[in-house]
Amino acid sequence: MGLDMYLQARKFIRTQYKGTGDEFRALPKEKMDDMFEISHVTSDVLYWRKNHWVHGFIVENFTNDGEDDCEEIPMDCEKLEELAKTLEAWAENPHYLDATEGFFFGSDDEEWRDMCRERIPEDILAIRKALLWLEEEDFDKEWREVYYQASW
Repeated sequence: MGLDMYLQARKFIRTQYKGTGDEFRALPKEKMDDMFEISHVTSDVLYWRKNHWVHGFIVENFTNDGEDDCEEIPMDCEKLEELAKTLEAWAENPHYLDATEGFFFGSDDEEWRDMCRERIPEDILAIRKALLWLEEEDFDKEWREVYYQASW
């Protein structure tokens, strides 16, 4: 139990069509377990555990009301870039982000904070990859999105 945080990428698979006139029809999509058509694929970009500093920043800056209801928070290119720059600043200054209080959010001591900060270079790399992935979207084939979601 505790704050689990996910940055995920989702690709929606568009229906492909074939033929003209009376022969116009939708092509079948790939099926999961030979039963259900696959409409999208979700991949993990990042997973954080009890990094309430990052959680508080995302909720405060990227939601309309500054509240987290464990809902998906859309992360477009601009937001991903801002998140990466914020993490860069936090890597330089451990006091750049404020601790966020919450139900089972974990410790706010310096040791835990510094453990969370140790992985910032890898986090930034993953965020930049997600940003590039969003920028190369081909709307004729698929629709892409990146979102953040927390649960506890």
